[in-house]
Amino acid sequence: GYKDHRVVDDQCGIITASATTAANVHDGSMLMGLLERHAENTGQAAEAVAADSAYGTGQNYQDLREQGVRAAIPHQQQKGLPGKFGRDQFRYEAAEDCYVCPAGQKLQRVGGPPYRDHFKYRAGRKVCRACPLCSRCTGANGRTFKRHVLQEAIDWADTHLPAWTRRWMMRRRRIRAEGSFADALRHGFKRARWRGLAMMSMQNLMIATIQNVRKLMQYAFQGRPGA
Repeated sequence: GYKDHRVVDDQCGIITASATTAANVHDGSMLMGLLERHAENTGQAAEAVAADSAYGTGQNYQDLREQGVRAAIPHQQQKGLPGKFGRDQFRYEAAEDCYVCPAGQKLQRVGGPPYRDHFKYRAGRKVCRACPLCSRCTGANGRTFKRHVLQEAIDWADTHLPAWTRRWMMRRRRIRAEGSFADALRHGFKRARWRGLAMMSMQNLMIATIQNVRKLMQYAFQGRPGA
């Protein structure tokens, strides 16, 4: 199968960049390339971007941060055990590279190089078992945390915009991006006319072009008598 990725302008709903990939290509790997195409096609770099959680990777957050692009892109959260202290109740100390739990104990980094882009932090079993807050925090094996190698960029993505701004941007994404894909169904989107990635790319580009022409004609005739 194949997937189509798009950048849709929020103001007018124009598709400014499009790419078709095989279904096994991770969505997150496409974001920055699409934004580059957007800048090439429009002559203007994106100032803000909203996307679904499939694009919420540490690398994307870091690249967006470096380029000064505001981002409303959620990501998968690490979930703790029900009824236990949440991750937000543990403080990270950068100077010592450790986490401090609600009881004031330190979770030190263990192991060597990161595993799957994460470092592991742990408090000793004896420390946790002797803690008066143990029943509210962990089980018999002690508390363990994972920290992404690009956690600073992830924290930036979670905090650099007010929550209401992120919610507003995500609502706009549903209107524009999801609306654009829904409209494409009227032109045979998701109905493969040919085989092969190159031909599917051509079909999706043709559909995007037709959608853009319709949008441009709509705006061109706005305000004219009989329009």
